[in-house]
Amino acid sequence: MQIYAEDIRPVADLKNKSNQLLRHVQTTRRPILLTKKGKPTAVLVDVKEFAAKLASKELALLLKQAEKEVAEGKGRDIDEFFDEFAKTYKL
Repeated sequence: MQIYAEDIRPVADLKNKSNQLLRHVQTTRRPILLTKKGKPTAVLVDVKEFAAKLASKELALLLKQAEKEVAEGKGRDIDEFFDEFAKTYKL
């Protein structure tokens, strides 16, 4: 995640310029880093971008679990799976 200088704002801007900050996040799709006394304290993110990143993280966790199961020999032959799937759903 790249943060540009214009995307770093004091937390007071959240109170005083909330509409401006929201518009900036929605139009640029970049997060705003909020600071308090010069130190990072929070991040304001567009909800669509947040949902996309959350979905990516969840997919990565599922893939990691699947890889672990395959390494442990818990996988199934793909042809057997599709045969069973076709029979179950009468395809």
